[in-house]
Amino acid sequence: MESGLAFSNFTPLYCFPFDTTSLEGRILAVVVVKITLDLVAIEGPSARGCTHYLRLSQDQQPVRLKDAHHGEGLEGSLRIESEHAPAKPQCDVIFAGTAYAPDGVPHRRFPVRLRVLAAAKDAWTRPGQEEVLLDKCLQVTGERWLKRRSPVARTVHWMARMSTLGLSRLSPWKLTRPSAVASLPMRYEYAFGGHIKVHASEPWAKRVAQRTCKEGVDKTKALQDWEDVQKDGVLAEAWWDENTVGRGYAPAWFLKAARIKRLPAPQIEDPDHPFSAWAAWRASLGRDRDESEPALRAQGLGTYTRNWEPRLRYAGYIDETWVPRRDLFPIGYSPAFNNCAHPDLQCRHLAGDEIIELTNLYPPEAPGVLRLEDGSGRIRFQLPELYPFLFLGYESGDYEELPLPLDTLLLEPDEGRVTLLHRNDFAEEDGPEEVELRLAMRGEHRGVTFLPDSEPETMEAPHAP
Repeated sequence: MESGLAFSNFTPLYCFPFDTTSLEGRILAVVVVKITLDLVAIEGPSARGCTHYLRLSQDQQPVRLKDAHHGEGLEGSLRIESEHAPAKPQCDVIFAGTAYAPDGVPHRRFPVRLRVLAAAKDAWTRPGQEEVLLDKCLQVTGERWLKRRSPVARTVHWMARMSTLGLSRLSPWKLTRPSAVASLPMRYEYAFGGHIKVHASEPWAKRVAQRTCKEGVDKTKALQDWEDVQKDGVLAEAWWDENTVGRGYAPAWFLKAARIKRLPAPQIEDPDHPFSAWAAWRASLGRDRDESEPALRAQGLGTYTRNWEPRLRYAGYIDETWVPRRDLFPIGYSPAFNNCAHPDLQCRHLAGDEIIELTNLYPPEAPGVLRLEDGSGRIRFQLPELYPFLFLGYESGDYEELPLPLDTLLLEPDEGRVTLLHRNDFAEEDGPEEVELRLAMRGEHRGVTFLPDSEPETMEAPHAP
């Protein structure tokens, strides 16, 4: 719900104040401030090895109040989550864009990398001497497939298992060599995962065993309903908990019933734990859902959906003991649920002067791209030292300056855009009479506004684009 506070905005930025409730049941006022920046190439040499700089955009974007998905409807992966969220315990670093092969030439596989570096305060510190806050490396491949081995190969495999007392590790599936690719959207549709749903209308639905059907579903009755009145019910369903939109996963009962001979394989993987046919086979048998197989982790740089593991576990649960208490939050709920970046792309709140490095994540022909020895393209830029904060005035004449930590960094290099989200909350019961949003450069006196001649503006909640 929107906040009822009288709120004045002394900045050119969009903000959104709203009310929420703490775990202890207190009413909190949350303020989200959004800074939209343009990514601009630098001409000539620059300090700290930067190839680009960030400029305050003339087209400031409003705070997003609803999710945005890839594709149509809600079937695709989550591109950007609603920014209408309570405070986050860590900073989310989210990349929404495309991976590009070195030199723009199609490769069968190539690396990508995203790094966040804490800028040293010493002006003479050179690149490579900063503190590394995040370093995410991935490998992108061209299209490839999981193909079922021939009957002869499967027979040989069976005989090998028998002769070695089950120690043979040959999978009945094989992974094809990837084709060459010049670019690939960094979406979870290209990572390991999947969602299988069997309807009564499927021509092979009758081959699905009753024991694999959904709880409460009578296979015979469901098939008869389809024949009689065209009621297309769902007989069976399975999904990979960490990524329901990916590729490479299908349960063994589905592969057998549908007589599947090949599956699309993931094209985004961890270079230290590459995807394999062996891992996919074990996943189809349900043996690696305990995260013991790192090759089966969903890999990406984008937003993690709320009902995916491991994020889902922070949402808590509800049972019969929760109902009489009528708590506001489920049992075991953690504010970590508010963080929506990939688990490997969460770090401490950023100070606002960090350096971002993107390798093979920016069009190679674009101005300012630094070419590395292997042909990879890298860009490097520093976050601006802007300091949005709240000025809280009280009836007693006292005032308080409340910082707004940077808890979300959204990188959209294909659009030439970087977005910063600053956020904090305070208890409304403390009763500030005046709440003002102000903006200063880091190091300035906090009482000085960024636009000293501007008139305050009472910001209403902007509509989501």
